[in-house]
Amino acid sequence: MHALVGSGAMLAVGLSEAAAEARIAAVAGVAIAAIDGPRSVTLSGDRGALDALRAQLAAEQVAAQWLPGAIACHSPAMDRIRDELLASLADLRPRPAALPLYLTAAEGTAGGPELDAAYWWRNVRDPVRFRAAIDRMIDAGCGVFLELGPHPVLGGAIADCLAARGADGRVVASLRRGEPEPREVMASLAALHAAGLDIAWDELYPAGRTVPLPGYPWKRDRYWTEPAAVAQVRLGQRDHELLGRRLPTIEPVWEARIDIEQLPYLADHRLGGSPVFPAAGHLAMAAQAVRALGPGRCVAL
Repeated sequence: MHALVGSGAMLAVGLSEAAAEARIAAVAGVAIAAIDGPRSVTLSGDRGALDALRAQLAAEQVAAQWLPGAIACHSPAMDRIRDELLASLADLRPRPAALPLYLTAAEGTAGGPELDAAYWWRNVRDPVRFRAAIDRMIDAGCGVFLELGPHPVLGGAIADCLAARGADGRVVASLRRGEPEPREVMASLAALHAAGLDIAWDELYPAGRTVPLPGYPWKRDRYWTEPAAVAQVRLGQRDHELLGRRLPTIEPVWEARIDIEQLPYLADHRLGGSPVFPAAGHLAMAAQAVRALGPGRCVAL
């Protein structure tokens, strides 16, 4: 593939597959390289054509970001290396798959033997149907996804696929750029453990012996003695933005702090250039006080 450096570029855009196809229908030299999520695809092809498209998308406030590299992967530009690639991989002898392997260059899962040179050529030349593979995994009951790589790239696309299906799930990244690798790997392991996955502790600590800890009898009793009036103040609870909160007195009395920082619209009513509390505000407070005294009370002016 190094021979193809300079053949083009790749642009990640915030469009659905159908919208992207409509965009490039009349653009020569541009193809869809990957369908990552419901609203994220990657385009590949001539850099000049992609740059013009990027400018159009930017004017419409649609996300568009260049991917590193100068090769138009998953596009007709790859046809130049087809014969060499097939010849280089001709000796591949795939074994049966031991785990379910969801394919992005073909439908379904891999049995193993079909992952020959022809498959890997399609994997280089054809669009990467990442979303379709994730959707099949969601349908199969997968709910926890671990992205293996030096920095999360497709985690957002996986989350979008889960949301589009209305499915609950968790996406974990193995490493993050600029962060200490051992710490990040252990944090990922902790996140997977918290998500309910079984951890092979004997692989993590091969020299030791692990035993289960005894259960702890949590007593979920509450001893919160905060009075209701104090809780109102602590939580900022008010009966009405103008009337404030009712005090714990026999007679109906409310306490309110009126200022234009909390209620900036009050500054709209001015006399001589200074904000003055409007008469309509007094009426609103009085009406709300009557309503607060009990259900079924009518207020009329």
